[in-house]
Amino acid sequence: MPVALASSNQAQGQDPKLGAQAADALARMTMELNMRAISSQAQRLEQDLRVLVKNTEKDREFRAQNEARISEIWTELLAVRTHVNEVQGGQEDASVRYERCRQETTNTIDRFRKEIRDFKTLCDNLSSQLDSLPTMADLDLMATQPLADDTRLPHLTKMNKKPSEPQVHQGTQASATQSLRRHIQEVLSSTRRWNRDRKTTDKPEPTFIADYLKRQSRRNTRLAVHIQRAIRRRVRLRLADSKLHPTNLEEFCQVVQWSDVLEVVEELLVRNEEDTVRALS
Repeated sequence: MPVALASSNQAQGQDPKLGAQAADALARMTMELNMRAISSQAQRLEQDLRVLVKNTEKDREFRAQNEARISEIWTELLAVRTHVNEVQGGQEDASVRYERCRQETTNTIDRFRKEIRDFKTLCDNLSSQLDSLPTMADLDLMATQPLADDTRLPHLTKMNKKPSEPQVHQGTQASATQSLRRHIQEVLSSTRRWNRDRKTTDKPEPTFIADYLKRQSRRNTRLAVHIQRAIRRRVRLRLADSKLHPTNLEEFCQVVQWSDVLEVVEELLVRNEEDTVRALS
């Protein structure tokens, strides 16, 4: 009893689940010990009864007086044995069921974790695919129009307007021009930041240039296309000598240098800003 009280006092303040598990384990152990004790006692009584029956086999007077009691004891011993076997068998079945449930739970957790990993991999793949998809600027850049047509593109754009399209109000046009000028200043500021980053980044130059052009295409697609076509005109001889046939922006940037980007941005957005505004308005 003192040991039990000490154990009870130590258990106070612990997790109730742990206490319940300990109590359950103690109850199972106690029951197992009791069943083993009963089984051992029943076996001893059975042996003693067999010896008694054998020794009194020829004692008719003793058998006549105690035959009924011997049969009753034998019946009780058989009942005890049957009950012990049932209890022990039930415990074995419960242990088997517990182990099966534990294994099924482990398998379910493993499958769930695998599904989470697969879902994460799927999300990563989708993200990579989305990043690799060409932007509108990329598609325009890879257009197969002759370079000479690029200089006429603003005029072709104006000629292709539908006659039924209403004339743009002067206030709207002024607002669009103001927005374009703001985007030009944003591109200039962004280019200065990227130029500082170029001095410290570990990215290969083609990858860095492609990321820069993609970023500008998200800022203002038409302005980014204008810059990319100017870069294309600047490096067309270099592109011809390389015998490359680029199918995406990354491949095209293999023949572009960061100095080309800086020169084109300065030419279009600083020295010839008004021409760029008129071309894109």
